[in-house]
Amino acid sequence: MKSYNPIELEEEILKYWKKNKIETKSNKKREGQKTFSFIEGPPTLNAGPHVGHFRGRALKDVVLRYKQLQGFDVRKRAGWDCQGLPVELMVEKDLGFKTKHDIEKYGIEKFNKKCEQRVLTYHKTWEKVSRRVGMWMDWENAYWTMNNDYIEMVWTVVKKAHQNKILKEDYRVIHWCPRCETALSQHEVSQGYETIKDKSIYVKLKTKKEDFLIVWTTTPWTMPENMAVMANPEIDYVKIKVENETWIIAKELAGKLVDNPKILETFKGKKLKGLEYEQPFNEIPYHKTHTPRVVMSKEHVSLEQGTGLVHCAPGCGPEDYEVGKANQIEAFNPVGENGVFGEDAGEYKGLHAIHDNYKFLKKLEEKGLLVKTEVYEHEYPHCWRCGTKLIFIMSNEWFFIADKVRDRMVQANQKVNWYPEWTKTRFGNWLEGAKDWNISRKRYWGTPLPIWKCDCGNVQVIGNVKELEKHAGKKLNLTDLHRPFVDKIKWNCKCGKKMNRIEHIGDVWLDSGVSPGVTFEYLKNKTTFKKWFPADFITEATDQTRGWYYTLMFANTIMFDKCPYKHVLNQGYVLDDKGKKMSKSKGNVVWFEDAMKKTGADVYRYFMLWKTAMWNSVNYDEKEIKLVYRLLNAYWNMHNLLQLHNKKITKPTKLEYADEWMNSRTNTIIKEFTENMEKYDITQATRTLYNFILEDVSRFYIQSSRARMKTENKNTVYYTLSNTLKTITQLLSPITPFITEKIYQNLKNTWNEKNESIHMLNWPKQENNNAKIEKEVEKIKTIIENALATRSEQGIRVRWPVQTVYVKERLSLGAKKLVASMCNALEVKSVKEKPEHAKGKDGVYLDLKVNNNLRELGLFREITRQVQTYRKQLGYNVGETKNMNYNCESLTKIIEKNKEELYKLTSTKLNKGKGDKAFKVNFHEEEHELKLK
Repeated sequence: MKSYNPIELEEEILKYWKKNKIETKSNKKREGQKTFSFIEGPPTLNAGPHVGHFRGRALKDVVLRYKQLQGFDVRKRAGWDCQGLPVELMVEKDLGFKTKHDIEKYGIEKFNKKCEQRVLTYHKTWEKVSRRVGMWMDWENAYWTMNNDYIEMVWTVVKKAHQNKILKEDYRVIHWCPRCETALSQHEVSQGYETIKDKSIYVKLKTKKEDFLIVWTTTPWTMPENMAVMANPEIDYVKIKVENETWIIAKELAGKLVDNPKILETFKGKKLKGLEYEQPFNEIPYHKTHTPRVVMSKEHVSLEQGTGLVHCAPGCGPEDYEVGKANQIEAFNPVGENGVFGEDAGEYKGLHAIHDNYKFLKKLEEKGLLVKTEVYEHEYPHCWRCGTKLIFIMSNEWFFIADKVRDRMVQANQKVNWYPEWTKTRFGNWLEGAKDWNISRKRYWGTPLPIWKCDCGNVQVIGNVKELEKHAGKKLNLTDLHRPFVDKIKWNCKCGKKMNRIEHIGDVWLDSGVSPGVTFEYLKNKTTFKKWFPADFITEATDQTRGWYYTLMFANTIMFDKCPYKHVLNQGYVLDDKGKKMSKSKGNVVWFEDAMKKTGADVYRYFMLWKTAMWNSVNYDEKEIKLVYRLLNAYWNMHNLLQLHNKKITKPTKLEYADEWMNSRTNTIIKEFTENMEKYDITQATRTLYNFILEDVSRFYIQSSRARMKTENKNTVYYTLSNTLKTITQLLSPITPFITEKIYQNLKNTWNEKNESIHMLNWPKQENNNAKIEKEVEKIKTIIENALATRSEQGIRVRWPVQTVYVKERLSLGAKKLVASMCNALEVKSVKEKPEHAKGKDGVYLDLKVNNNLRELGLFREITRQVQTYRKQLGYNVGETKNMNYNCESLTKIIEKNKEELYKLTSTKLNKGKGDKAFKVNFHEEEHELKLK
């Protein structure tokens, strides 16, 4: 029979599906039935996929196939994320660009065209490998975030936000990437934190009373922007003598800087309120007219670290900004969009906030204001795309106001089913702390924000192209709504000036956040939208609680006042075989196309779902992947076994004990597998099936039934095995769609099935199981294990029969027969105590005495085994009748006496004659040489 070759088999099945339009027919069969909807978290088409990308894609396909097999009409529209920094940065790299200035010099139109071309190039790869892994999605009607219809959906949401006063323009302190020269939102910042080591510094600030306030910071570059020092009014502070100076510091923290500090005075922090001091960089022109002072803050001053006096730069942090605002202190920040200090920085103009950080430290040292430096390990935000350390600057941006939707989002989350359950709390906590969403980006390749402004302050937000044409007063025929084309559209304001579009594009996460409206065709067909929205199921990586899950919730609460999903299954990451993050720079990335050439899709899919819970990270370990290959190979060999028995399988009138158990276990597995799938515990479902196939079917049922397969009772075994294999094939089909399809095609006549594909069958239904017999067989397995252990200890081969197995368990007659068969014993007896002559332990004992009958039976089985071995060496097929000569005087009597039985077992007629191939036949101390020809 043909061996299992996953690569060859899967290519064959892909051709079969395509030629016979199986996917289309499978979808058609379920049309009009109860619905199950899904939203694709769109992969970004900026580079090729590695094995980590496809864990989630395999998972999506498994769930959608499973639901379709249950009879659901499944909405599974594919989607592609096409815009934003992920694509822009790759194109910049291709073109050798370093800054935004390079893009503008090159031309926005040309640059965006390059971005589009890159997207289209990688789309081919992504769709190809997605199909290769067996994903059945609606590829023909996939949504593209760069298409006009998608952009219009974003515009619709932005306009709805404007109408409901959720959209706001504001000049704020924001997180900023100096390399990409754009703002980042709260959820983007949260995804870029890295543990780093920085130099933290203690700085002394001279008061007008000649004392020194001691402050601590990890960002020396923000000291030129210092406008205040925060103190806690309720904390005890001290003045301590240090050489000829008087320092002010929190009492509890004084010992960090000075051994055995000499305390001159102790007082509460409120005494410091309004105390003025010299700005350490007072040579900067701005500071000549602004005097910094101490302000009070319980919220931002603690004794956990630092000095109890907190450096406050309102232009360099949102908390500092709020403190400054509350105390009528202006925000000062001369740092530009590229991270470089500008004109207002005076002599520090041209220094970079990140790269020249050390120069500010050095300047403080030159001024005699540096008290101490320390290496400080902390979490610091980096750009989620380019990896640059973020800074804070002041910028005019557009926001969705969180206060308007926060409570509704928190409430909506209570109705969502999260897997694992703890992620519900994690997401809920994130929603409760939701900040205003900065939706604007000063970039190029993205959805243009539909906001037009006049110098007079008039603002108009456009919801679609028709509205735009109405304002423009003409048909626009815009085939591309991107920059720079949309920027050219202007109209007269009521004041007589021009309405110009703001240059910002939208946050790329806003694109993916509106995907439900596009997936379910809100703008085209409201009836279709109502039918499918909200989605029954979505799944992405766990970190999307601060990414896509969040932006979906935010955008759809604005648009529809409803959570867009019902069930959320989280995924962990795929790491290398040593548990390290995959990285091109480390050279440990496994590209998905390469993996397919090695393992094939079915093995990959099963491994990714089986190895660990979906929400845990998984190591891509080829050694462990081989365990899954072993499973599928065992499954394939079961199918080979059925194919070898090419006679018609009929329903038997009576089943034996092992058959009844196998049928019961099969029904139990249907129940357990389905229950786990319903709970989205895909890993437990696959593990249940893994153990069932290898342990229950292959190692127990088939092994215990080998002898019966060579008797007149073999039809019963094959009938039972056939039913079990059909059930396994149905349960496996959503997980390993290729091998199950092939086995179905090979055996569908045996199963009396007319459907063209395994994927067009209905999900198997559980029938009654026999809990009593299943419980008894679990006892039997332990008995057999103990009996075989005793054989091994006593040097008795498994092929050599023993007279009796004694057990303390009370067993049914069928169970005793099964134990006798598996233990190669003539009988099984229940006893209360261990017989004196028997060997064994734990309630299982063997009678190892040998009599003539046992000797003859043992030698006969050895002869049978050697005949089978020789047939295999000669390449004979199973069941093929052959004649063979034998030569061995000492075994002649046994052979002649059992010729007919030997023929039944081996399809070989033995005749006494000359033999030339020698085989050893052993039984205990006996050894014979049997020659065959």
